[in-house]
Amino acid sequence: YNMVIDACCSNKHMSEAVRLAAEMKANGVRKNNVTFNTLMKGYCQAGNLDSAKRTMAEMKDDGLSPDTTSFSCLLSCAAKACNTPEMWSILATMDSQGLSPDSYVVSIMMQAARKTQKPDDA
Repeated sequence: YNMVIDACCSNKHMSEAVRLAAEMKANGVRKNNVTFNTLMKGYCQAGNLDSAKRTMAEMKDDGLSPDTTSFSCLLSCAAKACNTPEMWSILATMDSQGLSPDSYVVSIMMQAARKTQKPDDA
C-alpha cells in the first residue's frame, strides 16, 4: 500500500492516496509512520499545511509517534509558504516531543532564511 500511496502523492492524486489509506484500515492493515509521512508529504507538496497537520494528529490518534521525518514534512510546507512563525512553532513541538533537529531540518531552516532574506529567523 505505501508504495502506491507514494505514487499517488507524487502525482498529485491525494484523493486516491487518502482512499487507499482508508482501504488499508478497512482491510485490517495498520498504517505506520511511512504511511502517514507519505500522506503528509503529499499534502505539503500541494501546499496544504492544514491537512498535513491533521494527518499528524491522526497519526498520534492511531498510537504512533511522529518522527523527525514527520516534522520535516511540516517544516518544508511552512517554509514553502514563507511562514516563519509556523516553522518556529513546529520546531518547538518537535523539541517538546524530545526530537532533535537533524541536518535536513537545519537545511530547511537555512533555506527558508535565505528565501526570506532574514538570516536571524533561522
